[in-house]
Amino acid sequence: MTLNEDVVDECKALLALRKVFCSEKSPSKAVEDEPFKELVQMLDPELLVSIDRVGGKCLEIYGEEKAKVLRILRNFDGQISLSVDVLHSVKLGKCGSDYLCLTAYFIDDNWELKKWILNFTRVGGNQEDSPHELIIKCLKDWGIENKISTITMPNSSLYDETVEIVKDYIGGKKELQLNGRIFRVNCCSDTVSLMVRDANEEISYVLDKIGSIYSFEEPEPSWYNKNNQIKVALILESAGEFTYRYRGSWYDKPSKKEWKKVDSINRLVDDLYDIVFPLFEMGYSTGNIYLHHLQELRAYLIRESASGNKFLSDVLNKLLQRLGDYMKNTYLVLGIASVMDPRFKMKYLEFSCVKFEGNDGNSKVEMVSEAIHKLYSDYVKFESDCNNSLNLLREYNQFLISTSELKSELDLYLEEPVLGWTQDFNALSWWKFASSKYPTLSRMARYLLAIPISLATSDKAFYTEKREADQCIVSLRPDLVNAVMCIESWFPKHKKTPGNENASSNITIW
Repeated sequence: MTLNEDVVDECKALLALRKVFCSEKSPSKAVEDEPFKELVQMLDPELLVSIDRVGGKCLEIYGEEKAKVLRILRNFDGQISLSVDVLHSVKLGKCGSDYLCLTAYFIDDNWELKKWILNFTRVGGNQEDSPHELIIKCLKDWGIENKISTITMPNSSLYDETVEIVKDYIGGKKELQLNGRIFRVNCCSDTVSLMVRDANEEISYVLDKIGSIYSFEEPEPSWYNKNNQIKVALILESAGEFTYRYRGSWYDKPSKKEWKKVDSINRLVDDLYDIVFPLFEMGYSTGNIYLHHLQELRAYLIRESASGNKFLSDVLNKLLQRLGDYMKNTYLVLGIASVMDPRFKMKYLEFSCVKFEGNDGNSKVEMVSEAIHKLYSDYVKFESDCNNSLNLLREYNQFLISTSELKSELDLYLEEPVLGWTQDFNALSWWKFASSKYPTLSRMARYLLAIPISLATSDKAFYTEKREADQCIVSLRPDLVNAVMCIESWFPKHKKTPGNENASSNITIW
């Protein structure tokens, strides 16, 4: 099913309208202004644009496409992971609002990762529903309660109750995999940002002093951009630019020792950015690479903490503690996802555990090994139950495996040599081609590699403050806000409409 020409015109009008929204402080007024209407009439006399008309068409398109997405999700025979992000919006002269963004992650039959927003709505204020009620209501609306496997949340104890209530609800609809031990995933980018905040808190009083002689700009709240500004101040100080001759004696100027502390933290944050850059900056990363990069970060912090600089060592130990707490809580999901990378498998876990844990690391390796074998066994049983005509044959195969006369797909995969390291390796492409060799294991890989480890990607992964919602979108009325956010995720650029992947004339409207 493709879009007709009238719908195409309306979609173009919607896109033009949104551009106006993004360029005006008062979007509603901008579209209703006579100059704008005159311009539209000059360009296309047949096209009548108004907020109500274009907004109505947007909701119409949303309704049509939601029906397609609904069928796809309900017919999907795999596991779906969720993420719950909380974005902030501040309106001039008004209190801020939080918006809850619920997104579904899954890998389709073509091994393409889908990230579809299911609901985008305001929470708090006059909103009566609590976060867990909104989530459960949305899952009921989409009819996917029995497909949810994990939920990724902000790294905060504020959401503990929400997760537990949703977990209990999902557990009443299906058996949670691994008894729910990997149901909650904490956001990795949040943890990294908290580590940077911890480091900068150690020099906050010095930064206040520097602020009296150097004006920090206020770009997007990215800790990396702020670190670059601190670097400029350090360069100016080393060049003797801050002579203080034009300043009164009441300014509390940083001492040389304090400047040195700032320099050491600045270099630390620079190095931290270089290590985590591959996880976030290039867009969404599948979970198989997280353990490796976090272990790289851990190795760096351990090495630098032994440098002999007491001030820096104390800071690094605090960062190591925060990183250690995060990895302790998420090690199982990170480890299982890492095993699904043919460059790592169990070998990387064995190596890293010996390096960082010594003999105590054996328990972590065993924990991951037992979990992944349990998952695989569940997938074999599920496929057997779904295909009764082959039950006896499958039972026979399981009998052979149990008597060591036939190896399982998982055992064969783990016993094969690991692949050599390549930077541009794509786990989804590898499993797509390996699915004929490992049909059951590849289904398990589709589930594990779709689990989101971070809520934010690109620049927003480096925010230290709450990530903000797009003001030009949340200024619309609530039903349009949800429609626009959902449609944008269903129609990513250069992608075709949901449910029509093979159609040659589909139209991307965003």
